[in-house]
Amino acid sequence: MTPQRICALSASLPLSFHQEVHHLTATVSFINQYFITQKMANYTCPSCKKKKLKYLLKDSWKFFINPLYFILKHSCNYTAMFPIFSNMVFWHVFPIIAVRIPFLLYADVNTAIFAVVGNLWLSILYVGYILPCFKKYQGLCEIKVGLTGVFVINLILIAVCIWKDYDPIWKLCYAVYHNVVPLMCCSLIFSSSYFNEYYVQVPYDKMPFAKLNLYVVVLGIIHCMLAVLVVRNVPNYPECLCMLAASFFFSCDLYCVYTVKSYMLREHIHYKWQRKPEEGVYKHITVGKLKVDKISPVMNLDVTTV
Repeated sequence: MTPQRICALSASLPLSFHQEVHHLTATVSFINQYFITQKMANYTCPSCKKKKLKYLLKDSWKFFINPLYFILKHSCNYTAMFPIFSNMVFWHVFPIIAVRIPFLLYADVNTAIFAVVGNLWLSILYVGYILPCFKKYQGLCEIKVGLTGVFVINLILIAVCIWKDYDPIWKLCYAVYHNVVPLMCCSLIFSSSYFNEYYVQVPYDKMPFAKLNLYVVVLGIIHCMLAVLVVRNVPNYPECLCMLAASFFFSCDLYCVYTVKSYMLREHIHYKWQRKPEEGVYKHITVGKLKVDKISPVMNLDVTTV
């Protein structure tokens, strides 16, 4: 094929195809940059190798109790997983949502397996599509939007499991399920800081489980009451209970980020022991204030208002 013909065929392709290729290229470039500049830097520091190995072996007993927790803790940045506990909870409930629920919806095993593959493929596709949108700094707004999406979709999936056998709306339940599963994964990634260099840190004393908070107790009582109703009235209650437990953590974190008055932007670390709690602060940000009235005590940075 001559170069002239190749150019002619390329020009005849739809514009959307070129846009998709450009977006795919940007996604691949973003992933490469992330793993090369961030992850590789963490693992090639010669002064920390012995300490990391010792820490890994000391923590290895957790693998036999909860392998998923162990893998997430040691493969992802510590500061990406634990400031918002919903990150850890989501990856424990998502396998139930994406893999287990199709076997409740479909009697045919092959159809259920096809639905599982579709869920995982679409989730990867959606996440890959939004990867180039991540910035250097995580924002509180992204956490609010993402966690709201995760919380609402989780409630929708509970309703799907409850109403899937009712004749008037079972078709709607099936259609909704296949559309919201990838969106839930996309919402969690959007709210997280996996691909940011700096993450949002809520003050430790304002975090949901740092102390006995009234709203945590109230939300816990509400979810316990719902759990009793589910056990009494829903045949496939184990799956619904798992999603209700996740809903409790999602709602606590959601209330926290919507009511917090200030937060910090901090640089990621891979292990908790790599710095002291007061280190690594990039900026202090106050929410809802009209003027700056104090200076950050760390690194002499001005307090920014949003």
